[in-house]
Amino acid sequence: MIKRLLGASIVSVCLFVFSGAVFADMGGYGYNYSSYQFQMQKAPPKNDSLEFARDGKSYYAYAGYVFSYHFNDKFITFDDALTEFTIALDGKKALPDQFHGIEVGMGKQLSKHFDLRASYIQQFIEKRNGTISQEGVNVASLSKVSMKGMSVNLLYFFNTIARFQFGAEIGASIMHVSDIVETSGFTYNLPDNNTTEVDPNLGLELVVHFTPSIALRLNEKYIWHSGSEVSSGELNTLVGLSYALFTSNN
Repeated sequence: MIKRLLGASIVSVCLFVFSGAVFADMGGYGYNYSSYQFQMQKAPPKNDSLEFARDGKSYYAYAGYVFSYHFNDKFITFDDALTEFTIALDGKKALPDQFHGIEVGMGKQLSKHFDLRASYIQQFIEKRNGTISQEGVNVASLSKVSMKGMSVNLLYFFNTIARFQFGAEIGASIMHVSDIVETSGFTYNLPDNNTTEVDPNLGLELVVHFTPSIALRLNEKYIWHSGSEVSSGELNTLVGLSYALFTSNN
């Protein structure tokens, strides 16, 4: 009887130890059996997203396509310096409001949450057929508008270790504007033509990591046209890729 009890006890102990090892491998509960004492302890959770964690030191480069919508919601009147004609136009009817372009930039992680970023933005020339008032007479027109410049922004990321990282940004853009209107036999420079504006901007960004170094960046940014006589602002949508140049995760 004693031998049977001893044999059953040995089998029970072996099963107990084996089951503990299995649970430990499965990420469940492990057992510490040092000094012949069984102590149940919670195994640390596995977190694959740690490989995408921000290190607070990395540099990265990015580039992408930008779609821009301009809010040409102002009515302007001006006297042309060459012809001395009085020109009047409604921005909604005479000027293009949809632009395609590129953005290329560099970023630096200042901390686990903050980034500093600078970029070059080019909005390619867009044309639109419309109507303007020339000395009180409505005439057919062709407008041509383009913009280029630099943008500097400070970003804050709310979550810092996930594959999907969401942030907000604030900064300023320095944009050079080119906008002219052509009619039959005349070319008019709009008041904003060949000027440089310093405009504040505010935006949101989603970063989706494919690897610790390569990520998709989706950015939505509104830029106030603080000095423009034609437009109140623009909404820019960026779809781009970034690559970490120096990172502790590489």
